[in-house]
Amino acid sequence: MKHGVDPSVSVVNELRQELEARTLSPKGLKSQLIARLTKAIKTEAEKAEEDEVRKGDDAEPVPKQEMEDKDDEKKKKE
Repeated sequence: MKHGVDPSVSVVNELRQELEARTLSPKGLKSQLIARLTKAIKTEAEKAEEDEVRKGDDAEPVPKQEMEDKDDEKKKKE
């Protein structure tokens, strides 16, 4: 049932299996299970989004010295 599946239309056994797979408590009423699983899915999605942003930031960092050299070149041209 990973991402993209609506926990509110799942049966209790599926909800419990998904919660156990995430090492979350599978106990409680269906409404509690839905809330717990929905929160877990949201957190996973946010974490995945943060990881994507970090990958983009790490593409090719410019060394500090190189940045300073470029600034010095600009000042010399002026």
